[in-house]
Amino acid sequence: MWGNEGAVYSRRIGKLEKAAEAYFVANPHQDWEGEFDAMVAQSNELSTFRHRIAHGIVTKRREFGFWWLAPPWYTEKLHYEGEPYFYCSGRVRSLAAQFSALAERVKFLRQLLTPQ
Repeated sequence: MWGNEGAVYSRRIGKLEKAAEAYFVANPHQDWEGEFDAMVAQSNELSTFRHRIAHGIVTKRREFGFWWLAPPWYTEKLHYEGEPYFYCSGRVRSLAAQFSALAERVKFLRQLLTPQ
């Protein structure tokens, strides 16, 4: 991974998981804890994509005639673990929908855990 893609995310999610563990020990609820764990798993899957979108650049691929989101020029790694890192607008929109769906799940669980 270029630029240690997940370093900041890993530290933050680790702190969140520790806090959640303490919360669920004091306030056991298996369904809510399971939902939290599922959201963390989904967040882990999406975190690298978020990083790549946030730090990528938009460039035109002459051979294809359209625009892509690509790695920044300061990295030579154009592929990661066999997956091409050139995203078209459809892929970015698909990922954005997944980010939004996860955000809604987080909001819902937050309301359950912190009732007004």
